[in-house]
Amino acid sequence: MATDKLKDRQVKSATFAKYGKRTKLSDSQGMHLDIQPSGKYWRMKYRFDGKEKTLALGVYPDVSLKVARQRRSEARQQIATGTDPNETKKQLKAAQQEKADTFKAVAEDWLKLKKGELADSTLEVARRRLETWAYPKLGHLPLSEIKPATVLEALREIENQRKHETAHRIRQRIGE
Repeated sequence: MATDKLKDRQVKSATFAKYGKRTKLSDSQGMHLDIQPSGKYWRMKYRFDGKEKTLALGVYPDVSLKVARQRRSEARQQIATGTDPNETKKQLKAAQQEKADTFKAVAEDWLKLKKGELADSTLEVARRRLETWAYPKLGHLPLSEIKPATVLEALREIENQRKHETAHRIRQRIGE
C-alpha cells in the first residue's frame, strides 16, 4: 500500500495566494488537494470502464485530511467491486432530493412564503388543517408520487366524516 504524502500542516498552510496559481498537492492512490481561488477541494482520479474520471471528496476544512482519506478508501472499494463511485453519489443525491421534495416539506415552505401575504390567524388555521388532515395521508409522499387519485382518497375520508367545508379548504391548500 502506498504511503500518504500530505500532512495536516501542509494542507492547512496551502493557499492560492501562496502558489499564485491553481495547484494540486498529491497525497496517494489518486487523491489530491485542488487549490483554487475559491477554496481547497479534495479530489480523486480513477479509471472506470477504461475512462479516467474524477471524484469530488469534499471541501477543506469541512472535510479533513483524515475524512478525505476514508472517502478515498470507500471509493476504491466500490471500484474494486465494479461500481462507479460517481454513479453511487448521484443516486444518493437523487434519493436525498426526493426526500426533500415531500408534500410536507413543500407545504411548510409554502406556509413560510405566505407569511407576509396572509394574516397570522389564516396561516395558523391553514397549518392546523394541513397537520390534521393532509400530512397524515400525504405528508411523507414525494410530490412525484402524489396523483389526483391519492388526493381524492384523502379528501373522501374527510367528506365521510361530513366535513365538506374542511375537505374543500384542504383541497384548496393542497392545490396551492
